[in-house]
Amino acid sequence: MKNITSHLLFPLLLLLLSPYSLFGSLDTYLHLKVVELDRADQPEFYGSNIIFTFESPKPVRSVMVIFEHEGYSIQHIYQCNDNGIFFFIYPIPNNSPVLKYRLVVDGLVMKDPTNPLFEQDLLGIDYSLFKITKIIEEEIINPQKDDNGYVRFVFKTRPGRIISLVGSFNDWDPYMHVLKEAPPGYYFISLRVAPGRYFYYFLIDGEKMLDLYNPHTGITSGGDTISYFDY
Repeated sequence: MKNITSHLLFPLLLLLLSPYSLFGSLDTYLHLKVVELDRADQPEFYGSNIIFTFESPKPVRSVMVIFEHEGYSIQHIYQCNDNGIFFFIYPIPNNSPVLKYRLVVDGLVMKDPTNPLFEQDLLGIDYSLFKITKIIEEEIINPQKDDNGYVRFVFKTRPGRIISLVGSFNDWDPYMHVLKEAPPGYYFISLRVAPGRYFYYFLIDGEKMLDLYNPHTGITSGGDTISYFDY
């Protein structure tokens, strides 16, 4: 009985100490996003974060990512979902227009196999590149939709504002969906919706505002103009 108890306690302790057990602190939609990943792809923006993914045809014990702007000295550990996809969520840094990074897979340092952008350092060692400036250079069009039920909204204004997304998808709750700012002046949020038509507006420091990046508007029963989108 003692041996059985110790075998049960050890994985339980690992779960409690693992960052994976902190899922409850993640945004609900981000949580669902990483849980449902079924393939690895190049890094992608998700709200104010970047999602890194990795998969391997053979068993892998550990996957980590290291960044040049951290001196390649901090090993960020990937987690693995039930589909066998390793993932890591990294907040968009404010002072790094280009992320230079490497993976460490079972102790082997390598470039990211899912990311086609890479260069070599002076020693001839490959490192991968991910351009943060991409989110600034892109034309903003709201909402940006994917095939998994997620929509992403971007809003550009001066830094330090409080912006929330209020609509029929959250029963017009002004506190449920607050955008995150990164880099300064750019605000992001992603949420999952079922198929249908949704009406909404932004609440900026308590003031209602149409979505400037969505040309689709309608009129409420009270005569107010409001934004909408179809999914």
